[in-house]
Amino acid sequence: MWSIEARPSPTDALGRLLEQSASRVLREIVKVTSCEGGGHCSPRAAASGRWVCPGCGMHWSTTATPGRAMVSRSAFPCGIDVERTDRHRPAAFRAASRWCASPIHSARQWTQAEAIWKATRPVPLLGVDLIPIPSARGSGWQLSADASWWVHSSESNGGYVWSLAVSRRSRAMLSGE
Repeated sequence: MWSIEARPSPTDALGRLLEQSASRVLREIVKVTSCEGGGHCSPRAAASGRWVCPGCGMHWSTTATPGRAMVSRSAFPCGIDVERTDRHRPAAFRAASRWCASPIHSARQWTQAEAIWKATRPVPLLGVDLIPIPSARGSGWQLSADASWWVHSSESNGGYVWSLAVSRRSRAMLSGE
């Protein structure tokens, strides 16, 4: 996983800062990432909606919020999300509470839901398929409510919280469980 402090770009016609996109950050990271198939990884959007390198089969996920962009790379499908810890989104949290069948009160829970949503491709139908965020509110690796995902959440310098989701099978394989 890579985390980059995004440098503000010029402003738009309304004076808002134009931020560095996660896709642009992905392109920069790919330039320096070796592919097991030789050369550099070249992730492409697969039919599933995931970013996958056809040369080595590695899965990629990206996220950006003003001031921060993150990229994850895994041998297994993954999803990543980052958000400012002080960002309060009452309407979005209410909607996500319905999608998760669990109350969403914080940016941490929001990033957990979005990381699982991104890792679950094709994308679950919001309002139909439930996004099973972890029931505990702590940091580190936690199981999702349905025990099918490992979700890692952490805070980073500068007031950001991020979450990474990988399937439970992949975490077990990596740790030898």
